[in-house]
Amino acid sequence: MLNNIQWIEDRICIALRANESQRPFLFVVEWLFHGIPWIGGSILLAVFAISGRWPIEEQDWIVLLNIGLVLDLIFCGVVKVCVQRPRPLHNRDDFRYGAPIADRFSFPSGHTTRAAMLARFLERTVEMTPLWNNGMWLLVGIVALSRISMGRHHPSDVLAGVVIGILEAELTLQIPPRLRRTDTWVRTMTRNLVLLFFLIGLCPHQTAAWGYEEDDGPSNWDGKCREGQNQSPIDIRAADVEYAPLHRLHFVHYDNRGLITLANNGHTISGSGFNTWEAKQPYVMSGGLKHKYKLEQFHLHWADSDDRGSEHTIGGLHYPAELHLVHHREDLSFAEAVNTPGGLAVVAVFVTIGEETRPLESVVGSMKEVIHSGNRSDIHGFHTRRMLPGHIESFYRYDGSLTTPGCFETVVWTILSDPVSITRRQMDELRRIRSQEGDPYKYNYRPVQRLNGRKILYRPSQFDKAIFCGNSAATSTVLTSVLLYLVSRYF
Repeated sequence: MLNNIQWIEDRICIALRANESQRPFLFVVEWLFHGIPWIGGSILLAVFAISGRWPIEEQDWIVLLNIGLVLDLIFCGVVKVCVQRPRPLHNRDDFRYGAPIADRFSFPSGHTTRAAMLARFLERTVEMTPLWNNGMWLLVGIVALSRISMGRHHPSDVLAGVVIGILEAELTLQIPPRLRRTDTWVRTMTRNLVLLFFLIGLCPHQTAAWGYEEDDGPSNWDGKCREGQNQSPIDIRAADVEYAPLHRLHFVHYDNRGLITLANNGHTISGSGFNTWEAKQPYVMSGGLKHKYKLEQFHLHWADSDDRGSEHTIGGLHYPAELHLVHHREDLSFAEAVNTPGGLAVVAVFVTIGEETRPLESVVGSMKEVIHSGNRSDIHGFHTRRMLPGHIESFYRYDGSLTTPGCFETVVWTILSDPVSITRRQMDELRRIRSQEGDPYKYNYRPVQRLNGRKILYRPSQFDKAIFCGNSAATSTVLTSVLLYLVSRYF
């Protein structure tokens, strides 16, 4: 039942998703009903009213408005931390302000509760013409729709937000007159804020919906992450690999350069913005893929030591890091692709430590600006091809899932045989990146999952074809990959 409701909500989110031309307007709406300007502005107004000795009725009205806004802050904060519903998967995480811990969760929509609370409060306390009253509720509807269109919230989050906001206004208006007096205003505000932190402390909660710590790490991920049968990453072992006469994978427009945004989302660092390159947007095709897949973003996985860090392993051995280039079918939006079998194509590139600086040079150069969760930095003239190894002919292929919640089994995985190399200094810079908890990562990779009968295909290079044939090619190649790993790791 819940899965069906979630599926319906995902369809609604996809249908209402804003395009690039609409997002600037929606950012304005987002800011207009953000808590910072409303609570900060109302407090300043209250101080001005009291110090200016406004009529007592006006002072009481402003104080009551303050109480309502703080009540909204308390209630939304407590519910978000207790429910801990993740933001929609297609949320681009492009907030223009730093979000507190509670604001990383989705239920309910704080913007919508605030808008509905203000509308109901004004409706009950200010005489307005029907035109103004209807216009005010129309604005509430615009705020609610904007939260879905921006990818910030699920439809049920905003519906609940409207109901909660109306109830908050009614509760605020029931506050006895003596508590509205200015001589008790400071005490009321202080008590409300103390109550907020006390109630949040009572909730059994994590610092985020998911992460890589003991209490929110992979062993605690639910849904498909726990129940799925085609999960990723996997360990690539010789016995599970089959030779496959696949065509070469083509990386088209990967030599183009353009603007991307590097961001620390609290789980990893990612580069996005390739969709703004329009006709020059990189994509992959052929190599056994049934569709053309456009590059959406890239991100990295690593750990605090060289003997682990990659998500996929070769014969049980980790590389120090792993780069994921995430593509979606060209005929689908990213949100649609996530929910469509074969909708995503992820190219994984192992990262080893050596003398080469070019693969992640521009990324590492901006890392100092994205050390902390929520930080962002633009990179101009980004060259995508540099992130790939020199030889891209040989690769492994299997069907799997996303390696982060909700672990949707809609990914065609391509794992390049050859790694890229970065320097020790660059690896150290990567390990300085801090998680949402504020500390450098111990690790941010998911452990390998059961293969459950899946076969791993191997597409050899021309050199491999000349030497090996049949399944022995795959076996020998895996063994060669292990030897290459050992050489790069210890020599």
